[in-house]
Formats: sequence, C-alpha cells, structure tokens
Amino acid sequence: MIGTTVSHYKILERLGGGGMGVVYKAQDTRLRRTVALKFLPPDLTRDEEAKTRFVHEAQAASALQHPNICTIHDIDQTDDHRLFIVMDCYEGQSLKQVIERGPLPIDEAIGIATQVAQGLAKAHENGIVHRDIKPANMMIGKDGIARIVDFGLAKLSGQTMVTKSGSMVGTAAYMSPEQARGEKVDHRTDIWSLGVVLYEMLTGHQPFASEYEQAMMYSILSGEPKPIEELRPEVPGNIIGIVQRAMEKDSKERYQTASELLADLESYKAGMQLSLQTRKVLSKKRKVAYAGLAALVLIIVISGIFKFTGRGEVFDRVAVLPFHNISKDLTQEYLADGMTEEVIARLQQIASLNVPSIRSSMKFKGSQSSYAEIARELGAKALVDASIQYVNNRVRVIARLVDPPTDRTLWTDTYDGSVEDILDLQSRIAQAVVREVRVKVSQDEQTRLSRSSRKVNPQAYELYLSARQGLFRLPSNPQRSLLDSSIAKLQRAITIEPDNALYYATLERGYSLAVGWFLKPSREFIPKMKAAAETALRLDPDLAESHLAAGHVDFFQFNFKSSLARTSRALELSPGNAWAYQGWATVLTVWGRFEEAQKMYQRMHEVDPVLFKELGGSQGFGLFMMHRYDDVISFFKEWMRDNPKSDMGLAFLAISYSMKGMHAEALAYIDSASHWGLFMKPVLLARAGKLALAMKIFVRDSSRIDSYSKACFFAARGERDAAIQWLQRAYDELNGTMYWLPHDPFLDNLRSDPRFKDILKKMNLLED
Repeated sequence: MIGTTVSHYKILERLGGGGMGVVYKAQDTRLRRTVALKFLPPDLTRDEEAKTRFVHEAQAASALQHPNICTIHDIDQTDDHRLFIVMDCYEGQSLKQVIERGPLPIDEAIGIATQVAQGLAKAHENGIVHRDIKPANMMIGKDGIARIVDFGLAKLSGQTMVTKSGSMVGTAAYMSPEQARGEKVDHRTDIWSLGVVLYEMLTGHQPFASEYEQAMMYSILSGEPKPIEELRPEVPGNIIGIVQRAMEKDSKERYQTASELLADLESYKAGMQLSLQTRKVLSKKRKVAYAGLAALVLIIVISGIFKFTGRGEVFDRVAVLPFHNISKDLTQEYLADGMTEEVIARLQQIASLNVPSIRSSMKFKGSQSSYAEIARELGAKALVDASIQYVNNRVRVIARLVDPPTDRTLWTDTYDGSVEDILDLQSRIAQAVVREVRVKVSQDEQTRLSRSSRKVNPQAYELYLSARQGLFRLPSNPQRSLLDSSIAKLQRAITIEPDNALYYATLERGYSLAVGWFLKPSREFIPKMKAAAETALRLDPDLAESHLAAGHVDFFQFNFKSSLARTSRALELSPGNAWAYQGWATVLTVWGRFEEAQKMYQRMHEVDPVLFKELGGSQGFGLFMMHRYDDVISFFKEWMRDNPKSDMGLAFLAISYSMKGMHAEALAYIDSASHWGLFMKPVLLARAGKLALAMKIFVRDSSRIDSYSKACFFAARGERDAAIQWLQRAYDELNGTMYWLPHDPFLDNLRSDPRFKDILKKMNLLED
C-alpha cells in the first residue's frame, strides 16, 4: 500500500501491525499534516451490528481531548469497504517495546501509570470504557508523554482475543476476573488492567502468564501472582499496596474510579500517606506474611540464645544458574552466558565451596524445573539466580541467593556498569555470594577473588563463548566440522583481543581434542598446543585454565609427572574445578594407580555430579584398563541412561563384550558407534575370527585409521612384528591414544616383546 492514496491520505510507510490491524504513516493531503492510519482486519468488520457499535464508540472517543489519549480525527473506509481510523501520529514506541527491555525504573513506571490513570479518568468521566488496557495499547512518545490508543477496538473484537487452540494472544493476560468470566464489565475492568500493567512495569513479568487459556483464566480467577517484593525487593511497600488494590479480584474492593487510583499515585510521588482503603488492603495482604514473620522472629530469637553470628547457616554447595537475559535482545545472550561462567570460575577458587561447572549450569538454561529439582540434580544447598539487562552499552545485574526447598530469597542486590567492565561486575557478585553463604575463605583466596578484572572486547568475548559452547558439544556430537569452527572462532577472538589468557587456554583445549578425539597427528598440533598454553601462562599465571592447558601439552608429550604437577597447581587455584580432577585421574590410570584414580573420579562426582554424568565415562575407561570387563559393562549401561547415544559408551560396551568372548554382542554395539566404530570395528572382527571381512574393512578405511588402532588390529591377528612397527610409528607421531599402551588389553600379547618394553621406557612408563 505504500505510495498509494486512500481517500485524501497518501500512505508513506508501514509503522507496525498485529491482531487488531496494520498501522501506516500517512500524509493528510488536505490539511498537510502527518497522521497514522489503522486498517482493521476484515474479519472484525463483517458483522454490521458490531461495526455500528464500534463506530458509535469511536465517535465518542474522538470527542475526548486529553494529552494522555490518542486523538481520533476520522473513521472512513476504502472502496472495498475496509474500515480504517485516522489518528495522530507520534514519534516513540509502545510500552510493550519498553517493557521488553526489562523492568522500568520505579519512578518511570509510576510516572507512566499516573499519565495512563489521568487518561482513563477522563474517558470514564465521559462514559467510555477501553476494555483492552495493555502495554501494546500505550504509546510512549519521545516527549515522554504516555498516550492510550485503540479505544473501542476491544468491544469490536469481542473482548477476549484468544485462539481456538487454547493459546493466549496478549489481551487475556490483562483481563479482569469479571471479564474472564464473561460478565458485563464497567470502568473498573480498566483499573484492574492498569494494575496488571504496573505490576509488569515494576517486575518485567506478567502476574498471570501461561501458554494456555485455561491455565491463565484459572490463575486470574483463583490464583495469586508472585509477590512483587520477591521479584524486586526494592519496590516500596506503598507502591505494592497500590498494585494490590488495583488488582483486587472483587471489583467492589478495587479502586472504584481511576481518580482514586490517580490520587494514591500522586500521594506516593508527593511523599504523602496513601488513602485509608489502600492502607487497609496492604494490611490485609500482609496479615499472613506477618503471622509467618512472627513465627520466624520467634525462631530467630530462640536461635539467638545459642548463636550471635547472624543467620549462621553455611551453604557449602552452591550452584549458579544461567543468568537470564531480560534485555530481550538475543544477540546479548553471550553476555548472560559469560556472566554465568565467570561467576562460577571465581567461586570455584574457594576450597570450602563446591560449585558445579558452567557445563552443568547450562543444562538448565531455559529450564522449567523448580529450584528444588535443580538443586537436587546439581547437589546444591543454595542457588544463585540472576538477571542481566543490557541497554546502551550499560549492564544491570540483579542477583539473588535462593533457598531451594522454600524458594525463599536469602539475599539480593543490584549491580551496574559498562559492558567492557562486565568481568569486574562478576567479581563483585562472586564476592557477595561468598560472603552470604558464609564459607571459610583464606587470605590467598580472598585476594584472588577480588583481584582487578580486565576489560573485555564484546565481539571477541562473543566469539569465545560460541567456540566454548561448540567444544562442550563435542563429546556427544563428535563432528570434526564443529571442532574446526570452534578453533576458528577462538583464533578470531585472539586476533581482536590478543591479551586474554582464557582464549589461549581454550584454544589449547580445542587442539588437544583434535589429538585425543580425532587422532590427528600430534606432531602437527603439539606445537600449536604448546604455544597456546605458554601464552596463557605468560598472560595469567594465576588462571587455573592456563595450568590445565600446560598439563595437556605435557600429557601428550608423555611428561606425565609434569602433567600431574600442572593439574595439581590448577586445583590449588580452583579447588572446585571438576576438569582438573578428571585430568588427575587419567594420569593415575596411566601409571596403574587404579584405586587412587577411582577415588579421584569419585571426587569429581562429588564436586560436579552433572558434569560427571556427561564426562564421567573416563571412569569406565579406568575400569577397562583394570581388565574388569563386567564392571565396565555395568558402569556404561548405567551411565548411558543419561547419555543414551554416547559414542564412547557404545564403544566400551563393544570392546568389553569382545574381551569376554561375546563377539555377537560386541559387533552389535560397535555398529552403532559412528566415531569409534571406524577405528575399532576391524579389530573386533579380527578378534571374532572374521579375518577376511576384518581385512577388507581395514584396507577400505586404512587411510582414516590411525597408527595405534592399526597396531591393535595386527595384534588381534597375531602379527606381532607388524603390530610393533605400527606402535613405534604411533610413538613417533605422538599419537593421542598412546596413553592406553601401558594397560591396553588389546596389546597383552605384545608385552613380553623387548621392543614393546622399549617403547614404554621412551614414554617414561618403565624404569631401566
């Protein structure tokens, strides 16, 4: 329609649209002014009786001259009988768009509610009820003036605006109880809706939100919204009282006029006492709370006889939930994820505090599970739940500590800063959490916790977080393209921000996965791993990840003692780092110190049960190295309940059955293991006596099978010389699987060969 002329209005551009029609900016060619044309959907105007009612009401609304009501100039229709309204055109945005960025400052929310109440008071005085007060029907101009739009449309639409499928479309969330029951409504329904809007402006949440009509209607009629003070503790009690009275389910208990509501809003702004009726409502709502508070005070007094140190409760197992991005800008998700990760990393520095990893935390991003359910799975006594809002390069974080069984907020605070200083905000939050959970903190830990944080480049940080997410996914989705993409993103992040140690440490992990998971030539990747780890250590020697990176390099160069020392230092810097416990256990397994290794795996499980569920298959590897095949099978069958498609789990079940001589079962499992199956299937076929088929597949896939797996293949065929030759080549290549060598049952028939022992010596695993 842009460029066309309707009546004497030339359409210039489309401003927006929704269920109630499409709005265009237009030029009034007669009066030479800019106006807005709202074209109503044809299905709303087919009923001539409804159309007539709407026109009458719109005519009445057009007579309203008030700064907080959008002026209606005309009602007309196109040649094809499509109805449209001519209104003033304002520069600005809807209140809905404003709220989508997060809760409003309290004074701003009160100012908007006051203006809307003024507009409603004028309309109600003239006998006009809006019936569809909601943020989308309030325009906030660049001049700061709030204006109500769309008078009469709710009546035309039949008031409810819900789909036949049962899902809600906006308006129902703001319905009064009498409107939801289908009863006749009066001006008090607008007062209820404004109360709902004020609640949403203050908290960023609708009081009665649900995907389905039935659930929302039930909540409006019978439920109670979450108390504002729980969502935003800094909201004054008088404002809460105003919202509560506006949202009284019984319309007789509600504000009886918009002027009454307006009077209380103005009284609050002037620092005056609210009306007696509003104070009564607030008192009534608080009675139950006061009763509970009295009991709580009694408990505190009794407890105080024995303790004089405040709350006294110590939470030594705390989980940090993924921070909520309430800016409604998906491009800012990386800030929320980065905030979560850094707070976790800092809290893991405290030896007396167990904090699950970022990997475990992200399992619950967007989860609908209760606090109690999340805490149970993470093994946490308390949860850190926070929201982050990003506007104009400024970041606001509202963090709170929650008691999972009761959903009680134990502590809350607000933090503000620029996006470049986001890590400093995280440090302040971590320090506050440690203070509130009351664990013991050494002087060194306190120093590390509060050390000055670097500024970050937002673009580089987003690349880093995206790459890290890709690396997290590799164990369950071992795709080389995913690895390559993650490494490329890290390299770009380093180009943008070359002094960030964490980027280099993570890049080293990507390279080590190329060696360990994809068996790429270590001679190619070891120098890259070493350069990344050394740079990380130089940039930040107090970063646990720097030492873990250096430990990886030592491990793949067969410097196992140095690797363990690096891992030990990482645990000194970050006692709650589950990855470090896994690395330590792997070195102990290589050395044959199996019982110690199993204890270390158990410690990993205690520190981070969710991460252990995902990566704890390494414990099964230890059992396999001990030749405890029945235990391996039991372990992986149990473990795969949480990881049903794990390539690693399928492979270890296959090779364990093979070792037990159960070759049919072994081959069935290996056929389902896509990644490991490439390397292991020829070996298992040879062990099953299917030598011709084994050789056929081996020759076909030879170019993709690594040297160590070829050694296992020839050992299974009893060809000792060929097996030793391929082992020697695997050593020369620094093959990523060589750490299996000391205890690998596939190679048991080679252990008496002096050449086998020579390789063990060169790997620092056999004394002269």
